Amino acid sequence: MATIKIGIPPLVLEVAVSDLKQLGMTIAGLLKRRNFAGYYYLISKNSGKCLDVFGWNSNDCGEVVQWPLNHGANQQWLLARIPDGHYYIFSKSSGKCLDVEGAKTEDFAKVWQHTFHGGDNQKWELRDAGGGYFHIIAKHSAKALDVYHSSLEDGVHVIQFSLHGGDNQRWALQPVDPHSV
Repeated sequence: MATIKIGIPPLVLEVAVSDLKQLGMTIAGLLKRRNFAGYYYLISKNSGKCLDVFGWNSNDCGEVVQWPLNHGANQQWLLARIPDGHYYIFSKSSGKCLDVEGAKTEDFAKVWQHTFHGGDNQKWELRDAGGGYFHIIAKHSAKALDVYHSSLEDGVHVIQFSLHGGDNQRWALQPVDPHSV
């Protein structure tokens, strides 16, 4: 079997030529991973509205809705990446974590804020949806963060729903100006 040596001494790997394509894809995949740690506005592609803790609520089970961007701390979300590649998403205004109600796994389960406990219903995957948008996927259910019924109205709840690729499940991550954090 033919092999090739890759690297700079003292770190040199000997790889079978037949494995080079797979190695290249693995390296490319690792390089494409991005760390989005920091504060962001999460903007729905469907409505252009921002993920918002309604009424600046600071309690557990506080409603999370879409609302026009006003740059308030209740619209700023801290993305904290964890070693498995998922994110915890914390509201700047309350310090609470984006959470699927009661770790439910069915469609239409409410997404709200809750005290951090580290459960899989508080872990989110940022999955590239193309065009600068992401699907935000709950780890425990593999369901997407979704604006209820693709509504364009202010104050509409976000839920989890099976991924269908609609614009109400696509989110832009708009960095918060670091001077306002």
